[in-house]
Amino acid sequence: MKRKIIYIITLLVQAIVTFGVSIYFDVRFIEVMFFVGLFFIVIGLFFLSGDNTLTNFNNAQLQARTGISLAYEKTVYTVGPFLISSIVYSVVGLGCFLLIVYGWL
Repeated sequence: MKRKIIYIITLLVQAIVTFGVSIYFDVRFIEVMFFVGLFFIVIGLFFLSGDNTLTNFNNAQLQARTGISLAYEKTVYTVGPFLISSIVYSVVGLGCFLLIVYGWL
């Protein structure tokens, strides 16, 4: 149930951001969907990976204070509902964008 709520909230936020961008740049909603989806995928990968900037910063601070060298952690990407819904949104946006480009929509 929690995952479904995250899916729905993520899709709603992406739709709201897409609507805002389409109004700001005065383009159709469908033309912007793919690019907003890609933006959310990049943000999701940046924050959901185990080797993000915040983790590296905290490890560097800890190492500077204590002098203890931490073991290197392998980068792990978690594929959660946020990332899956962003990928689905991007694929739908790409499909609609290609339909527009080829004149079928």
